[in-house]
Amino acid sequence: MDSKLFPPDLRIHPGKLLPDTQAINRQVGRVKAIIDKQPDSAFALCQDVLQKSITIDYNTGIGWALFGIGFIHNRKSAYDKSLIFIKQALRYSADDDVLTAEIYNSLGIYYQNVERNDSAVYYFSKGLNILREKKVRDPFLMAILYDNLISILAKTNPNHPYRKKYEQEMEQMLPGAPPNAKIIIIRSKAINYYDLKKYDSAIHYYKMALMISNSDSNHYSQGILLNCIGFTYIEANQPGKGIPYLLQAFSNPQIKNSQQDKVTTMLYLGYAYISKKEYGKAISIFKSALHTLENKQGKPNQLSGAVHEALAKAYTETGQYALAMKHLNQYVAVHDLIFNIEKENLINRLENEKQILAKNEEINQKKLALHQKNLQIKNKNLLIGGLSLGMLLLTVLFISLYRTKQHKQQLAQYKAMMEGEEKERVRLASELHDGIGGMLAAIKINLGIFQKHHSGVADVADLHRIMHMVEDTTTEVRKAAHNLLPDVLIRYSLVKALRIYCNNISKQHQLQIALQIYGDIASLDKTAELYIYRMSQELIQNILKHANAANALVTIMQQDKKLSITIEDDGCGFDMDNLDKGGFGLQNLQYRVQAFDGKISIRSTPGIGTNIHIEFDLHKLNKLSFI
Repeated sequence: MDSKLFPPDLRIHPGKLLPDTQAINRQVGRVKAIIDKQPDSAFALCQDVLQKSITIDYNTGIGWALFGIGFIHNRKSAYDKSLIFIKQALRYSADDDVLTAEIYNSLGIYYQNVERNDSAVYYFSKGLNILREKKVRDPFLMAILYDNLISILAKTNPNHPYRKKYEQEMEQMLPGAPPNAKIIIIRSKAINYYDLKKYDSAIHYYKMALMISNSDSNHYSQGILLNCIGFTYIEANQPGKGIPYLLQAFSNPQIKNSQQDKVTTMLYLGYAYISKKEYGKAISIFKSALHTLENKQGKPNQLSGAVHEALAKAYTETGQYALAMKHLNQYVAVHDLIFNIEKENLINRLENEKQILAKNEEINQKKLALHQKNLQIKNKNLLIGGLSLGMLLLTVLFISLYRTKQHKQQLAQYKAMMEGEEKERVRLASELHDGIGGMLAAIKINLGIFQKHHSGVADVADLHRIMHMVEDTTTEVRKAAHNLLPDVLIRYSLVKALRIYCNNISKQHQLQIALQIYGDIASLDKTAELYIYRMSQELIQNILKHANAANALVTIMQQDKKLSITIEDDGCGFDMDNLDKGGFGLQNLQYRVQAFDGKISIRSTPGIGTNIHIEFDLHKLNKLSFI
């Protein structure tokens, strides 16, 4: 990140609206208006907003600027760079719920692009929940979040119960929604029907969305919807009905100003005339499309290839085979040009494989010659070789047994240490609760008796302050005792105990923890439950101490006789090269997992966050006996 744009001493301050912030807010509005169509201009404007907002410590302006920069990087497929800026924006969005929801939507899109669909659903849902819980009136953003959730569930889990729920909730928004939100809701429904090949229903909803777009004078939506209607009629074998809509789309100002949209419309229109066997009109339109591309671009691209292919088809239908062959050859030439890099890569790969085969053949020849030479002396040295091999095997076996014994001793020592730690926790908890806690309670009672018998000091402020201090100290001692000896596991199940712990952390700290449980976790015995509880505590405390994270996701899953714990945060992360140098409190965790034949995987990226995955054999875990 450019240090000039984001200096290290940037601080968060409660955002108080100053005169300069009005101008910044107008610039943010301008960014929103042009970010889709003029990303380069929007990027420069975001940089200007960032500089001005930093100057006056305006958090909301900083957040929108960082979000805009991240959004543009995402559109350019620079996903990792996008994630860094969007996560930074989240730190400055506390005063603006819409910005926070936009950020969660963008995080969902990022994780969808990198095919981490569970995380994508989590962030889309979180953005939607913010709008619901804070009762933010932004139907357009809410419609986008619903549409994203429905789309990803349709792709990954079509029968998910929430998919139907979201579709119903999205449709319930329709009566009171503004035009731009209505267009998204109705268009989404039309696309569903189109995918199901229910073209009549798809056309019905496309037309409904078009009516709203016409009344709102949304030229871009009008052009796109007119094209959708026309093409859907062609797919439904009703080209005559589709042509008027395509002609309207061709006259749309937004379609005219976009070369790609204009040529696409002409292709649809030409294919509609081919379907009606009006080949002359189709050829005329395709030629015009080709002329448009050649005038504005000057070199072939995928769209020009599609036009040549369409002309070849039209000329073939009219029996003009020479012209058809000419355009077919041009289509092939364009196709070859587009895939030239892939072909070169394939040729290079084949050439490399050929060289590798030749090299292997040479090596094999040398190996064969060496093998024949070895055979000649093998009989002479067979006895010596056998004895040497035997000695070598015995040495390897001895070393292996020694290392195995040493490893078992280390594990036994570590298990004994863990047992001692747990017993010490029990002893300390008992002393705190029954010893010090009892004495504090006695002090409180005696102070009360003293206050009652000496009415002259009953209203002395210092006495009241001392009694409150005793009461607060008693509470803290009780909390410490409960943390050392989690009696919550005695009164509740592991799942409920973890939910209570995570909820308490979320209330007392800035870290928001989401807990997900899959499988029959209740089948664990109490010893294993305590082990999982302690380990989850240690991982969460590690995030609080080192990660500087805003969110964490804790997942515990039991499947196929395996139990796994995964904890992911969006904190500062760390360099994996430092993992073995004793930092970040993770070495103790690795030893603890290995002591019970578990597996641990740690992945972290600076500025993005950390993911820790631990897996145990359920049968071995239930045999724990360190208490």
